[in-house]
Amino acid sequence: MLAPKRSLRLGLALLVFTGSTAFLLQATGSSGAHPAHGRQRTRTVRDHSHCGAGYGRHKRGRRGRSCPPVGSSSGITKGDFNCDGIADLAIGVPDDNVPYNGGKIAHAGSVEIVYANSNGTGLPNTVDGSHYWFRGNLNGGGANVRLFDPPSPGERFGAALAAGDFNGDGCSDLAIGLPNATVNGVPQAGAVIVMYGTPLGLDAAPNLGKGRNAEFWTAANTAVRTPQAYAHFGAALAWGNFDGLADADLAIGIPNQDVVNTLGVTVRSAGAVLMLYGDNGLNDQIGQFIAQGIPSFGGFPPFLDGSFTSDHFGATLTAGDFNNDGISDLVVGIPNKAVASVPNAGRVDVIYGRYGQQLRADAGPGELLLDERFTSLGPSSGAHFGASLAVGNFNGDGTPDLAVGAPDKTINGQVSAGAVDVIFMKTGGTPNTPAIVLREGSCQNGGCLSRAPCPGCRFGYSLAVGDFNNDTVSDLAVGAPFETLSDYQAVEACTLNSRAAGDVHVLYGGSSPFSRTQFLFAGGNNAQAQPKYQWAGALFGFSLTAWKFRGAAFPSDLVIGAPGDPLLDSFPACFFPPTEGQFGAVYVMPGPLNLSSSANRRFSQAYGGVYPFSSGGSSGTVSLQGTAEVNEHFGWNAY
Repeated sequence: MLAPKRSLRLGLALLVFTGSTAFLLQATGSSGAHPAHGRQRTRTVRDHSHCGAGYGRHKRGRRGRSCPPVGSSSGITKGDFNCDGIADLAIGVPDDNVPYNGGKIAHAGSVEIVYANSNGTGLPNTVDGSHYWFRGNLNGGGANVRLFDPPSPGERFGAALAAGDFNGDGCSDLAIGLPNATVNGVPQAGAVIVMYGTPLGLDAAPNLGKGRNAEFWTAANTAVRTPQAYAHFGAALAWGNFDGLADADLAIGIPNQDVVNTLGVTVRSAGAVLMLYGDNGLNDQIGQFIAQGIPSFGGFPPFLDGSFTSDHFGATLTAGDFNNDGISDLVVGIPNKAVASVPNAGRVDVIYGRYGQQLRADAGPGELLLDERFTSLGPSSGAHFGASLAVGNFNGDGTPDLAVGAPDKTINGQVSAGAVDVIFMKTGGTPNTPAIVLREGSCQNGGCLSRAPCPGCRFGYSLAVGDFNNDTVSDLAVGAPFETLSDYQAVEACTLNSRAAGDVHVLYGGSSPFSRTQFLFAGGNNAQAQPKYQWAGALFGFSLTAWKFRGAAFPSDLVIGAPGDPLLDSFPACFFPPTEGQFGAVYVMPGPLNLSSSANRRFSQAYGGVYPFSSGGSSGTVSLQGTAEVNEHFGWNAY
């Protein structure tokens, strides 16, 4: 049997054993000893009882009234910023040197918005229909107002993204993380900017219907109250409908936040999550501060396991409805958590939503702590389980499942080869055990992944979920952006060993999940359109997302970020691109996925350098606004 680690001192945890594995559930009841860390909710609870237990799925209630959507940041629900019913693409460029007052602000960061064609033909193949956003610019269709002027060097606008309808007007709104922003003179305290969608797209100051001016959120104007140096407020974002009410809510990760535990001891870089609940827009009057071991809403039992130094609770976030009650549940990655005395093994915390209330440790089946004791391999030092997260229904049973990346897990002696653990959930929200472990070269139900575990490849660094074959069952995309590839280019008759070129594995869901797999990489003799070449340091697969940019009737499209892409269109005489030529690109592959499809697209910022790149010289290449410069890392993030 496994001994519980540090849970007994909280007094209200129940350790449940299933075979040789264990998981922790928070006991019901109230501790009665500690006030809530956050304000009591005072807004009116709207009546959605007519919608039934599954009301969150955009269906009509028994009396014909519209029922609100349940949000997710799992790769299944994406942003529709101009309200045309088709998803749009947001690309984070957090190291962009943005133009301002005739000069450049280094690494201030930007976000490119690519609006899908409303006629169902997918993302555009021209710069038209895109917006280029950074602090201090004037883009948009409303008032001539600068977006929280001015930008500051190194604040990394666009490092995290999440979209949800926070004000209930039917348009998706975009939350943008600036984790290195200086706040009230405090360095790298971090901030989040929320821009509201309109029929004309995102705007800083719309004047259309329920449109709201953009909002600037920091520790100073939320339940955190005091900005902390290097806390990195906004390093991770997720949206969902965590209280079951009409408007979407926003979860903000603060992975380096210090936390004062119940003994009054300050725990350095333990990490925290701030919740902003939607009520015709985000509202801090109903904000909530969540950290391990502190009391949950209304003095109810503390969140499990306690805060420990450098846990980095909140480093990653996502959401899903694991107990099928129509209310989103929050998933929090804690990749540096020690597990069974194994340092930096990593853990994931699932906190269940409850109708009309803030998140509580005893909601649903109880708070759920997951780690690699659920798997056949067990926890390993430095694996960073929880460094990436994705939610999808991979076996088609109607209950969402959870995929968790452990990109630094040692496999067969290969350090940082990486793994992904898939936890299939039962109806009611408890996990089936053991979880399955995916790694390069492994097989599930007859489907085998390409390659073999390799040192430093970091399989599982990124995850995304979509329906790439349109069979209504979720499929899983897994990035290994640091993988070294060797590819023969017949035209140039050249073989290169491309270190950190990167690749992506796709595993198809079904009643026998992952029985079919697919291997995607930049390059190959059959790659007639983008992506055509693999380059050392391109980091293909560093970021992933997926959505149906052509509309609901079509398969999902896979978006692959390659922030080190040198933007070369030819392969001259075995030319090895310099490492400083990392400009970045994003590849979009419409489903069904095919490297040789002429429908594939490559997006980048406009490039005016000496390399043989031009927007008209390569099949499927689209130059967006902004100027491609060295080490700006276009495609670092995509949503």
